[in-house]
Amino acid sequence: MRLQSLLLEQFRCYSTQQLDFSDGGLDLFIGPNGSGKTNILESVSILSTGKSCIQSETEPIIQWGKEYYRVKGQTVSDTSEPSMVEVFASIKPRKQKAFFINDVRTPIMRFIGSVPSIVFLPSHLQLFVGGPAGRRDFLDDVLSQLSPDFLRLQSEYQRVLKQRNSLLRLIADNQAKERDLDPWDSQIAQLGSLLQKQRIGIIESLNASLGPTLIFLGEKWGSVDIRYDTKHVDGKTGEAALLALLQHYRQRDIILKSTTVGPHRDDWHLYADNRDIALFASRGQQRASLLSLLFVSLSLFEAYRHEKPIILLDDVFSELDDAHQRHLLSAVEGYHVLLTGTHLPSEVPARATVWEVENGRIDKK
Repeated sequence: MRLQSLLLEQFRCYSTQQLDFSDGGLDLFIGPNGSGKTNILESVSILSTGKSCIQSETEPIIQWGKEYYRVKGQTVSDTSEPSMVEVFASIKPRKQKAFFINDVRTPIMRFIGSVPSIVFLPSHLQLFVGGPAGRRDFLDDVLSQLSPDFLRLQSEYQRVLKQRNSLLRLIADNQAKERDLDPWDSQIAQLGSLLQKQRIGIIESLNASLGPTLIFLGEKWGSVDIRYDTKHVDGKTGEAALLALLQHYRQRDIILKSTTVGPHRDDWHLYADNRDIALFASRGQQRASLLSLLFVSLSLFEAYRHEKPIILLDDVFSELDDAHQRHLLSAVEGYHVLLTGTHLPSEVPARATVWEVENGRIDKK
């Protein structure tokens, strides 16, 4: 898929900004820090997932003193099918967010993934050393774009989990009986085991290509693999095992008034030569590992969706030497790439369009 044009209204530092991307497939946004480069990538991520890749709340995204923002993009699929996608969000007269495909209002479940994308931000380097929530979100964000069924499954799981946690609080306050948990445990076990199965499946797919991709980017590790980490009983997984786990930790859950086991508490780690890279890898190696994860994800998009995703890369050349920069640009050949930086790469491909960004103003060079 390629983004042909982008319109921003009252979005961050842009009152109105129209960009034409029809010239080529590699758009480089160059400018000093704080000039508004990353906001362009953020707006495309909203068209892709319905939410910002940076900010969880709507209000800070809306230009100061305004009441709404609009992001609108014209796309063309790999089969040359055009489409118009739009996200409108407001805080007055009430908070709301609306999604449109070809000017028809669309439920978010159908909207997500209509503009597939892969995004890299410098903050994503915390993926390996930060808390497990970020790693779960990484897998789930990819899965939600690959499969609408996963998004519905995740939404239903969160609904049931919220109900179980509410019941745990009532039981702890002697307002409900422990046996009332039985039907909710069954639903958690059923839905949760399906979520875990999908996550493990995508990890297996990522592992199949992760090692060669890292070698392509210049790393020399002998073996690389992602390992899913979940609590279990006697090493077993699946619906029955998760149900047994919920019952095993039921008393603890009542005391803590929260469900402490299940896919919402699972984790994963990346190992190189049987060592967790969070414990030994340099920042540059972690950056290369993250880029490898993103590039392997590209092949999954094409396999599942039969569509190339748009690639959003923020400050990606920082800490990459010339060789790694060449490997990176070679790896994204054939995709529509939006890339930001404070300076141009050492070698600018002929297909690149360079945009100069400063104080919220964007000019084609």
